[in-house]
Formats: sequence, C-alpha cells, structure tokens
Amino acid sequence: TKSEISSADSNEKKEFLLEECLFILNKWKRYDMLHRLMFSLLNKKNESFISHYMAHLEELDTVQIDLMLILGGTISEVFLRLILENLEGKKELDQNMKYLLEHMNLALCMEQNEELYLEIFGRIHDELSDISVEDLRFSFQLSTDTTRLVSSRSEERKTRTTLVVDKMKLIQLRGCCETIKDMIVAIESNNFMYLKVFYVVNMLPPVFYNSIPSSEDTRAFLICLENACRERKYQKVPKQYLEFMTNALNHSPLPQKLQLIKLLNDIKDNDKLSAYQENLQIKCDRIIDDSPGIGEKVYSSLKRFVTRDESLPTVTEYTRSLFRFKHPSVKNCTKPGSCGFILRFTYKYSDQSGSDCSIELCTDSKDYEGTGIHLHDIISGSDIVPYGTLSGTTGSNQTIRVAGIGFNKSW
Repeated sequence: TKSEISSADSNEKKEFLLEECLFILNKWKRYDMLHRLMFSLLNKKNESFISHYMAHLEELDTVQIDLMLILGGTISEVFLRLILENLEGKKELDQNMKYLLEHMNLALCMEQNEELYLEIFGRIHDELSDISVEDLRFSFQLSTDTTRLVSSRSEERKTRTTLVVDKMKLIQLRGCCETIKDMIVAIESNNFMYLKVFYVVNMLPPVFYNSIPSSEDTRAFLICLENACRERKYQKVPKQYLEFMTNALNHSPLPQKLQLIKLLNDIKDNDKLSAYQENLQIKCDRIIDDSPGIGEKVYSSLKRFVTRDESLPTVTEYTRSLFRFKHPSVKNCTKPGSCGFILRFTYKYSDQSGSDCSIELCTDSKDYEGTGIHLHDIISGSDIVPYGTLSGTTGSNQTIRVAGIGFNKSW
C-alpha cells in the first residue's frame, strides 16, 4: 500500500517491498507499484540498504543490480567498496561482477574516489589468479574507456554553453508539429535543436488535443525516439516528470487522455527513453527580480498593446533563479557559500510578437555577488532543463500538480 511504501525505513522492510514489486512486475507486467516504490526510495538515504541488499552480489539478477544502481545515483563509494568486498578470496570475475562494472558510472567513480577505483582494477589485474584472457581484456578495455571519458569530459567543460533554452524557437518548432507524424519527421530531420526527450514529451499534449494518432503511428514514434536516444544521445526524461503529467491527465474530462496517458506510460516504462535518476531534479532556492520599476513596465506594455502605439518601448524584464547544487564531480569544495548555479530569465513583451523568453546560465561572477552561491565550471547550460509546476484542487478537493510546458486550460 502507499502508506507501507512511504513509511519503509528499515533495510528489511525496503527489501520486502522491493521483492513484492518485482514479483508483481514479473507475474503481471505491472510497473506502477515498482515506480511508486522507487520514487519513494529515491527521497531516502539508501547507502545502508544497498550494502545490505547487495551483500551476496552473485545471487542477484541484472534487474536487481540495475535498481540498486538507480538508488545509488551519484554515490559511488558504496559500490566501489562492495566490489572490493566481493573480490576478497575470488580467483576470477563472475558474471554479476562484470555486469556491475560494465553498467555503473566508472567515470564518476574515478572522479569521486580515484584511490578506490585504482585499487579495484589493481586487484583484478594482479590478484585474480584464474582470470581468463578474455576477462583481462574486458577489464583493460573498461579502464581505458573510462580514462578517455574522463579526459573528454574535461575538454567538453572548456567549451560549455550558457544558453539553456530559447522559448521562441520551441514555439516555432511546435507550430511545425501538428501531428505525431510531423514530430517523427522533425526528429529524423534533426530539427529538434535541444536533444532532450523532455521537449519531445511536452509537444505531445497539443498534438493529442488536436488529433488522436493511430496505434501504428504511435509505435513508429516510439521507435523513432529510441533511435534518437541511441544514435544522437537524446537526454532521457525523468520518470518522475512523466508521473506528474499522467497524474494530472487523470483528472482531465477529455476522452483522448487515455491514449496520451498510455503513450506517456510506455515512455516511462522504457528505460531507453526515461530514467529515475540519470537527471537530477533540483528545486529553485529563490528568485531575484532584476527589473526595477516593474509596475511602470507592465503599464507601458498594456498601453502599447491597447493603443498600438509602437513608439512605446518593448518591455523587457529580467529575473535570476538561484539553485543550490553540488555537482557529483566536485569533491572537496573550499569556496565560501553553497555550490550551485543561477539562471537568468529574460522576458520580452510586445504587441506584435507577444511574449518571448530566453534562459541562460549565469557565468559572470558579478551575477553571484551577494547571493551566497558560487559556480563551478563543470556545469553547462546545455545540461539544464527548466520547468515549473502548478498545483490546484479538483472538485473533490484533491490537490493535484501539473508540471511542464505542454499543458494548458484546454486539457
């Protein structure tokens, strides 16, 4: 039940609930209980549970290992120590050990705990007396690929971007995608300037509002999106975000909500398109208004619109949104204040083009003065997807939340 899931704090209770959810998944192919449990556990501390659950690594299946990696998120030390413990007394690499090494974020492990990382590969190379030539090659390839990835990340950080999103470009793209077939063409033609499943998903509500696609077109859309994630490295959408969308759609009176909910659930159940914690969700700490005389600006904007007097200036407003966030690759930070970043929102209002908004990552040190936040150059605007949530009550006084760009009053 929901209450059992939310109150699960002991390792034994978490293990029991996880096994029950996996049983339901395997027997009836139902993901909803597993999603609900994972959403709950992701908000708890899980290092102790991961150590408890993975104590006998060789007895787990790959689904169980994957779930532990999800719960671990960016905490690499617990997995590195588990590997070292499981290497004790071993003479060769077993299949589960190889699976864990292959699917964990070794580049992050190397950045966070280089000493433990090197100790693992040192033991594999020097202490496993019966290791096969094939497994030695496997281990060497993993360590080589990890070193290259860490090096390439360093180079990417030198060319980071500050632009997060240009709303007008998204609106123009949305205008070209009236049907799901249009979306397939846009994806295959590389017209999505932001390689993120998030923005694709947010175009679905207006598409379904205008016309319900056929089951064949929906399947073709999912295949197209999978190809984009595999070949062009589209960033996966958080499963929690999809949960927000479907929960809100359940209260819509429109009949086409059923087909849209099914498609969103298909995306949520597809680990090639969505993820629990590959993308971290960070709540805005506070907002700073950098637009003095805001009342006069709003009045000027309304007057320009009513009178069509183009001599009045287009209204531009600026705000800064502050986020506290320590990047997993930042080890020991000695800078004053909190690690984080600031996004600058630039709003422009005119009677001709309506409203426009662009969002940029602030990199100028002056933007951070007096905020209590400092920026590390590891953060790039292209990695950030901003969205807001709105809450309200239904007729039965049940509070619901709506997330994202694609929803409007028509739903």
